[in-house]
Amino acid sequence: MATKLFDEEWIGTAFNRFANTIADEKNRGDGLAIIGIQTRGAEMADRISEALRAKGEEPLTGYLDPTMFRDDLHTGAGLKNIKPTEINFDITNRAVILVDDVLLTGRSVRAAMDGLLHYGRPSCIRLCVMVDRGGRELPIQPDIVGAHVDVPKGGWVRVKLQKTDNRQDAVYLVGQGDEEP
Repeated sequence: MATKLFDEEWIGTAFNRFANTIADEKNRGDGLAIIGIQTRGAEMADRISEALRAKGEEPLTGYLDPTMFRDDLHTGAGLKNIKPTEINFDITNRAVILVDDVLLTGRSVRAAMDGLLHYGRPSCIRLCVMVDRGGRELPIQPDIVGAHVDVPKGGWVRVKLQKTDNRQDAVYLVGQGDEEP
């Protein structure tokens, strides 16, 4: 059985910490854009933007599916589950906060950065993730992170969010042979 690492209260606090860190960002260029990597990153982007608005900030919010920019596209990876990309604004000279749930190899983030550049040239791109589980294959590190989690070989981290998963917010450690939460 999967082990719950973090509950709804911890995740709510993490969103507030993310918003505080982002609000303190000085390199804003012509504004701030929060871009969520589909699927859970999109819900995270909405919730971070909402927390920023409560602080008087006015970020633009968008969503990106990096599937078409993957380096393994020739294998058909992810082609069955493409989600819409919704970036209805120019990101040129904006500070972009790229948001995802779990960072592992860095390949999805690399693909997302390639995709972002089709929407303009941001003043900077910062990476915000709920969980950094290590295991990088590319030199990509998060700027804003909820937690670092060591995962045993063959294990996974699953972030479950209320709107996306239709269940209470939680982060789980799933071991080899464990049922998905």
